[in-house]
Amino acid sequence: MYRRKNHIPCMYNLISLSFTLGQNYGIKMYIGFTKFYVFCTNMSNIFNNSKELDVNSKKIIEASDLNQLKFSVQFNISEFKHEFKKFMMNIPKNKRKVVYGNRMFPQSLDLALIYEEWKQEGIQTAEQLASEMSVKIGESASEMMPIFDKLKPVIINWWDKNVNRSMLLNERFSDFIEKNVVLHYLDDIQHREHHPELFQIDCYCLANEE
Repeated sequence: MYRRKNHIPCMYNLISLSFTLGQNYGIKMYIGFTKFYVFCTNMSNIFNNSKELDVNSKKIIEASDLNQLKFSVQFNISEFKHEFKKFMMNIPKNKRKVVYGNRMFPQSLDLALIYEEWKQEGIQTAEQLASEMSVKIGESASEMMPIFDKLKPVIINWWDKNVNRSMLLNERFSDFIEKNVVLHYLDDIQHREHHPELFQIDCYCLANEE
């Protein structure tokens, strides 16, 4: 069941009706559904605004047994430019102009990698970018490298954020999360008086039986 714009979800209406019928008439409802679905207009808004999901992304992978699932990453370069500007504020004033004038930005990669490979790619990108910027400026490595050593974690944090966000928006990962969110609330409903009986219908098995 998918939510139509500006409409109350069918499942919500059915559960509300089941409590009314149970309480007023002693009628018990049985509600079947085919897909675990979170009733929101944009699942990505939940992921993007959830620090808990961001921190526990690796645990989600392990729990859903998707360690070897490859996925692509959408990199937000504008977001990195913003982080770079904040990083510039910590650079000595006499070095800001030369660093900013020779700034370089990570490039989006058209790849499909597993989670651990993406994390390793981020570390390598940070090392490479910091090194290339130092060489481009042309000043002594001993003088500039401490500055670029501080840039590396900025790149890695930005990279990881993009990887986690893209991973969580992958269909198989989002299905896993939606299922667990729904099961949490269904379990709560099952402990209420006059609750309906809820069960999932396997459409694949039904199709094969036909």
